[in-house]
Amino acid sequence: MEEGIANAAAKRERVKVPAEVQAWAVEVAGRAAQAFVDLLWPLPPGCPACGGSLGSPRELCPACRDRASFPAWPRCPRCSRPTVSLEGAGLACPACRFSAWPFGRVFAAAPYAEPVRTLLHRLKFRGERHLAVPLGALMRERLASSLEEAELLVPAPASPRNLRVRGFNQAALLARELAQGRLPVREALARVDGGGSQLARRTRAAREAARLRVACRLPHDVRGRRVLVVDDVLTTGTTAAASARSLLQAGARSVDVAVLCLD
Repeated sequence: MEEGIANAAAKRERVKVPAEVQAWAVEVAGRAAQAFVDLLWPLPPGCPACGGSLGSPRELCPACRDRASFPAWPRCPRCSRPTVSLEGAGLACPACRFSAWPFGRVFAAAPYAEPVRTLLHRLKFRGERHLAVPLGALMRERLASSLEEAELLVPAPASPRNLRVRGFNQAALLARELAQGRLPVREALARVDGGGSQLARRTRAAREAARLRVACRLPHDVRGRRVLVVDDVLTTGTTAAASARSLLQAGARSVDVAVLCLD
């Protein structure tokens, strides 16, 4: 009797649900939970940035999408920052040419300016998690090419302090909205440095680069796969670089970066 129970338990342990099925199940459960929350506490109608009737709680209006656009001059093919090259279009900016980034390239949806900046601050510092939906929709609209070769989305890790204070990782919320169940999302990275917020890091980038440590806690999920790291803001590139190094050391085939905005 006991032997039969033990054998049955062993068989259950050997059954592994494919990652894609797990991602789909999590996405469906999340959408169902969000629909229930929307039913009980409906969001204000209109664009979440300006309140205009041409938008919706899940999508910015056309005018706000236009405002959240990069200038119409060339952008670096590596880091996506606007650049003016005297050597011709299509060339990497000087910073990328002289930097040994461990990731392939950066895909960015918008500059760190209005109205995205205020929406992101409301998401991060006021806990308005529903704003991940329209911000994620903006990323899907503008970063479709970043998903073409990706096999796995991995949110950039938040610091332990920010996780305690906010109760969530905004990069994970954006990654799920970007994936929309079409690709698996794994929170495979963890920060072990205890660093502060992105805003505070801006004034101590050199120290942050020296002490930032990111660990891959799910090496089996990333091994041999093309990984897309998802984050909210790229400023110095320190977090993206540390994340890419950790994933490559864990066996990832390649690493690119997708961000909501560039600062």
